[in-house]
Amino acid sequence: MLNIQHLIKSGTLGAYYKNWQRSATVEDILYIDKVYLLCEKNYSGGGDQVVECMTPEEILQDMPTLKEVKKYCGIRVEMALNQRPGDSDDWQLKYAENHKNWQD
Repeated sequence: MLNIQHLIKSGTLGAYYKNWQRSATVEDILYIDKVYLLCEKNYSGGGDQVVECMTPEEILQDMPTLKEVKKYCGIRVEMALNQRPGDSDDWQLKYAENHKNWQD
């Protein structure tokens, strides 16, 4: 295995998926690192759903592009909005606002 640990920028990939990295391609590792880094940066705008709930395998299977990652997070934000009780200070409103301000 090529030592590319110095290239990994996301905390999630570096901390939790060492075993997965042993069998993954360099391209997959770098893509997953970008996904986790993007979602860490946008954690309170839907990125938490990927960071907390998805493995590298699931990301590669379901979200082959960063555009798909943002779309998935937006769907999760929309689901949270649909479940809110309707108060004007619901956390889901802030969640949705943060997704509108998604940082690429």
